Amino acid sequence: MSRNSSESRLQHPSGDWRLDGELVLETSGLLEEEICKRKVAEDVLRRERLFISDIFNSIQDGICVLDLHFNIIRTNRSLERAFADKNTLLGRKCYQVYQMREEPCPWCPAVITLETGEVSVREVPFEYGYQSTRWFEISAFPFRDGAGNVVGVIDYIKDITERKHAQEERLQLEAQLCQAQKMEALGTLTGGIAHDFNNVLQGIQGYAELLLLGRADEENCMRQLREILSIAERGKQMTGQLLSFSRKLDSKLQPVELNPLVEKTEDLLRLAMPRMINIELELGPDLPTVLADATQIEQVLVNLANNARDSMPKGGILTISTANVSISEEKCRLRQEIKPGEYVELTITDTGHGMSAEMLEQIFQPFYTTKQNGAGAGLGLAMVKRIVANHSGHITVESSPGHGTTFKILLPVSQVRRTTPAEEQAAVCQAGSEKILLIEDEEAIRNSVKQMLEMFGYTVVCSAKGEWALELYAKEEAGIEVIILDLIMPGMGGKECLKELLKINPQARVLVASGYASSAVQQELLELGAKGFIRKPYKIEQVLTAVREILKNN
Repeated sequence: MSRNSSESRLQHPSGDWRLDGELVLETSGLLEEEICKRKVAEDVLRRERLFISDIFNSIQDGICVLDLHFNIIRTNRSLERAFADKNTLLGRKCYQVYQMREEPCPWCPAVITLETGEVSVREVPFEYGYQSTRWFEISAFPFRDGAGNVVGVIDYIKDITERKHAQEERLQLEAQLCQAQKMEALGTLTGGIAHDFNNVLQGIQGYAELLLLGRADEENCMRQLREILSIAERGKQMTGQLLSFSRKLDSKLQPVELNPLVEKTEDLLRLAMPRMINIELELGPDLPTVLADATQIEQVLVNLANNARDSMPKGGILTISTANVSISEEKCRLRQEIKPGEYVELTITDTGHGMSAEMLEQIFQPFYTTKQNGAGAGLGLAMVKRIVANHSGHITVESSPGHGTTFKILLPVSQVRRTTPAEEQAAVCQAGSEKILLIEDEEAIRNSVKQMLEMFGYTVVCSAKGEWALELYAKEEAGIEVIILDLIMPGMGGKECLKELLKINPQARVLVASGYASSAVQQELLELGAKGFIRKPYKIEQVLTAVREILKNN
């Protein structure tokens, strides 16, 4: 047999003809080369996985991977240390672990991310074993496959407990600083208030003595009585301003007309300003309402006025003006901290010695002051800026040495319409025939209110002490329709008396009266069971309206 016939040949894919032995040797070489490359690739992949795993586990914040059913399929060591061990976490629902629930909340970041395909962030409290509550910020990121479909969620869990505590401490410190600054400003007003209040007392005393002399005809007597009421109303406004200014109050944003508020505050400012400082108002017409806390805006005006007073030791002019301002998109490009829209601008200008550029850079910093030691804590302007910021407003200052200072405050226009006095239904003094128990320790108040109510048809029984009132009410409970209770009394105070009255009759209609009760105290009294609250000193129409409201609604 010839060589060509005895040797079988195979055709190579390239078209060459080679012997079987030659092809086997070449194929074996190719397999070894492929195996070697595969081993190298597997080794690289293993090292890459270890590298990624090391990075994954070295991250100090917790990370877990969830499937489409919120099951935890992978975690890092930080999450395991924070919540449980790996065996406890894997296979569990994420919300069962760090939200302590049996089903996902609508606000759960993973739920939102699976629904929207977008990143979602939420701060969640967590009862950390036997320790106090800890806070975590959970950020949910969508996990996609090669086609871009969401196939899971990656939760990034950051412990923000210390940040939360720092925020709470900062808010508490700000509240303390605000109250301290208010008391500092209040101390400045005290001298003027004492002087003006003595004038109030002198006016009342003078007209009362004229009436006692009995030498005036009926027309003059009525005129003098009206003067006494007018002067007493002025004293009421003064004490009301001081109480609202000094008391710790929560921010209550509501539609406020700025011009009447400025005019009201002007009376308070004149008490603090020396005679050689003139206050001028330039109030713009037809101003829209702003969403504001009237007491805090009043504090802003007082703080800036005190600042102006200190800059004008030899006298000058303090000008307060208001105007409508429209901020366009173009202006916002230059002042990016302001949003476009409609604003009311409040401007306070003085003709004092002004400030340098270096002072202007620090003027809103807490405890920064240009006054001598003991003349002020340097909190006024810092709190002004904080209050304006809380109102979503903006404040700027312009000044130069020898040319005075101008503060401009922008307050956003309120979208809530405020009813005008003409639209408000006037209170009507309604008479009645019900029996009223009046609990009041001040004899003058007790007698005058008793006579007022009796003039409008009511039957009034009185008690000067809470203890006596309880005995009286226990005897005459069935006949008494309304109880007017003074809050501050010697012995049993009004709050304790209210509790005891409600023990006798849980349906008792109690109207609490006080001249010094914060909104928090009023709310507490209403929650205890009081049916209404009236602030002293009150006019006859106010107490009559309050009594009718209680009888009608309860």
